[in-house]
Amino acid sequence: MNLLLRTMIGLYLLYLVYLLRNEFGNIPFTIAMAVFLTAAGVLIVDSVKRILKGQYDIPGAQEEEPDTQEEA
Repeated sequence: MNLLLRTMIGLYLLYLVYLLRNEFGNIPFTIAMAVFLTAAGVLIVDSVKRILKGQYDIPGAQEEEPDTQEEA
């Protein structure tokens, strides 16, 4: 679920870059576009790579270890 959420956030950042395209040339908006585009790329690529490799937690898949330590 966490990786899916990260992918959705990356897609939203790409959408923001799309909305800012009309302001290209204005320095603050161009900087914002670059930052959003970089962050979106990192989030999407990393999340998709982890999903494809299976590096995610499956709820309930790990058994809890019994508490073997006794309090004195």
